[in-house]
Amino acid sequence: MRLFIKFRMAFCLKGNYQKAKMNPRVKSVKATQDYLLEIVFNNDEKKKFDLKPYLDFGIFKELKDLTLFQTATAKLGTVSWKNGLDICPDTLYIESK
Repeated sequence: MRLFIKFRMAFCLKGNYQKAKMNPRVKSVKATQDYLLEIVFNNDEKKKFDLKPYLDFGIFKELKDLTLFQTATAKLGTVSWKNGLDICPDTLYIESK
């Protein structure tokens, strides 16, 4: 399951679309005791993503198990867990602080 964010492209006056710029991807991640993900992106930005608001929804409920939550790894440009769950890398970048 992935969380998706609406992606908008800017429209040029000539009727052409500008090239869309991709958000950075996850280079490394560390899961903390309080359900935060400390993420380093491939542009070397460091941000924190709070997963607590997601823990009462769908498959994310499984991540309430702190042992499972701490299996978070950087894989294919995003964060994934031992149970196969992952999160859209755009969500991670845009919603992180």
